[in-house]
Amino acid sequence: MGGAVALKIHLKQPKAWNGAILCAPMCKISESMVPPKLVVHLLTAMANVLPKNKFVPTKDLGDAAFREPKKREQTVYNVISYKDKPRLRTAVELLRTTEEIEQKLEYFLEFWIRILSVSLNSPTELSARD
Repeated sequence: MGGAVALKIHLKQPKAWNGAILCAPMCKISESMVPPKLVVHLLTAMANVLPKNKFVPTKDLGDAAFREPKKREQTVYNVISYKDKPRLRTAVELLRTTEEIEQKLEYFLEFWIRILSVSLNSPTELSARD
């Protein structure tokens, strides 16, 4: 969610910096990963009463993130990976934040273009092409 946090800060303080480098930012949750609208509605209402409960229906991210079966098998051994279901309030906030970013995509597109317009003479650009 670092990318989403950076974009939300940019919304509140657009002149704070001229650009940012977002490496694999989580700015949208895939529709295939989001539960049906009715379930989202119910869980959102329940988040006010039971925010710390961990019963959000989630799919295994290892299957979605890695195409190679060998790499999928290795995801079990990732010690820093969160293995439990997300807390209800956390899941609601993740969804709300990504929906907010998606609604303001036109604004962020201009921001991203500024990020990507690096001079061709810079060492960073040359090393990235090699």
